[in-house]
Amino acid sequence: TKLIAAGEIVEADNLHTKLKLSGRRYWRIKVRALADAKNWTELNTMATHLTSPVGYELVVDAFLKHGQIELAKPFVAKVKGYEQQAEYYEKMGLHAEARAARAQRQERSGAGKLLQNFLRFP
Repeated sequence: TKLIAAGEIVEADNLHTKLKLSGRRYWRIKVRALADAKNWTELNTMATHLTSPVGYELVVDAFLKHGQIELAKPFVAKVKGYEQQAEYYEKMGLHAEARAARAQRQERSGAGKLLQNFLRFP
């Protein structure tokens, strides 16, 4: 955490490999450390160019915790649950996007129910 906060990202990445930390654990540590250090450029680059092993909720939460709404916006769509997406949009004051996410959830659940009923009756 201290290496990341000091801007020694490459050194922290090397230490992660040397200590054999799991990718999931290191991702969590790195996101929190970059957010606490207010290194928005590096956090945004990491979240944009690397696939998160733990989902994007942690990234969105880190940006929102520090008031970086514009940086959080693109990652909300990568959050898996539509209801969770809607909650994030509500926190950001984006009510139209929240309604759209909830509508998508309802569309998906409606199509899934239709498919289940179709498969149930031959």
